Amino acid sequence: MTDALERVAGPETVALIDWVEDPTIRAIVDTWPARVITPRASSLGLEPEPDFESVLAQYVAAYPPARG
Repeated sequence: MTDALERVAGPETVALIDWVEDPTIRAIVDTWPARVITPRASSLGLEPEPDFESVLAQYVAAYPPARG
């Protein structure tokens, strides 16, 4: 994940993040499903992004100030 963030937003952005895991957040995230099957969305032509880097790139393209 940090590699994708660095490629999209640069090393300065990665340096701003404190990568210490928070057990409370981990406990919440661990309850989320790992896979979601969405036949209705797929039937409407909506498909998931292929990877996290694509999500980051779209966000930065939509919100240029996010790049710093």
